[in-house]
Amino acid sequence: MYLGIISMIDQIIDFNKSFVAQKGYEKYLTDKYPDKKLAVLSCMDTRLTELLPAALGLKNGDAKIIKNAGGLVISAFDSAMRSLIVAIYELGVQEIMVVAHSHCGACHMSYDHFHHEMIARGVTDETLDTIRKCGIDLDQWLEGFKDTPTSVRKTVETIKTHPLVPKDIVVRGFIIDSETGALEEIEEQREQSRTCSSFAERRMRKASRQMDAAFALEVLDKAPYVTVSMMRPDGSPYGLPLSLARTDEKTFYFHCALEGDKLDCIAHNPTVFLSAVTKCAPTVGPKDGSFTLQYKSATAIGKAEIVTDRKEKITALRAICQRFLPHHMDAFDDAISRSLERTAVVKITLQEPPVGKRKQYDKEGEELKWGRME
Repeated sequence: MYLGIISMIDQIIDFNKSFVAQKGYEKYLTDKYPDKKLAVLSCMDTRLTELLPAALGLKNGDAKIIKNAGGLVISAFDSAMRSLIVAIYELGVQEIMVVAHSHCGACHMSYDHFHHEMIARGVTDETLDTIRKCGIDLDQWLEGFKDTPTSVRKTVETIKTHPLVPKDIVVRGFIIDSETGALEEIEEQREQSRTCSSFAERRMRKASRQMDAAFALEVLDKAPYVTVSMMRPDGSPYGLPLSLARTDEKTFYFHCALEGDKLDCIAHNPTVFLSAVTKCAPTVGPKDGSFTLQYKSATAIGKAEIVTDRKEKITALRAICQRFLPHHMDAFDDAISRSLERTAVVKITLQEPPVGKRKQYDKEGEELKWGRME
């Protein structure tokens, strides 16, 4: 295999000598500044080598084309973002296209696959452990994405909100068909739902551990408590564990005193953040012996409001009691008659489906990823 690669490079060197001698370069002459003041961030996929510029109507000198695996900006200061910053300030770029493509190999890419391949090609676990000890998270570095439109939106958002990108730079996202070259524009979330939508569409750092809404609701139902985070009127954060009960896919309730920090926070800003964890167990990694944690978790964004309707208050308190004290429901009516008027009930309505996350191993010691069940 190695000799084959060297042989191909030698062939390219021979071709290059002929190309220069015959002045094949003359029709490509241009300067370093893109004539269309455009930069394109796309994938390194071989299907796009000629198809991408042809489908976009670009010739040599028209645009700066930046490529990597997946056409992603992984972090705010990675090499792709650096290239875009240089293109803007040094080369006069005014518009940026993020162009992912159909059937991308980076979709569902995982470190587990690369780990097996690396070991087979002579990279030792000791080397990989050394890299980890230097602070490099290989799982994240070699992680792919689960959904191409969401990945495009995330990269567009990262570029547009970057502190070094001027506000007048136009950034738009697309998916190109790998066969026909047809472009589909990926629309941004609408402004009025930006807060909640950005949470839903934000790519999880380790997307292979992300679970669906049904999983997340099960975690929220089984957790002994749910941490509810809010914002105080003075802008400082406030959060505490609460006993929540759910009555449908979107509605949770908790009870509290008639005054205090919780109600002050809700009156100031009704947006709350929920988080819960179950099946939490310190673990020694079955394959690499690393110290880690197995868990199931869920997060969600909701809007909180104080319940004023008497019938709804009783329904909510009944749901709470049924969840936490199911064997004492015969005393519920008496408790209501004594305490209803001095008890506040808060309703939390989820603004989007909750997000689950999981780290667990199967019986063979392989981590369960991409929603795989035992």
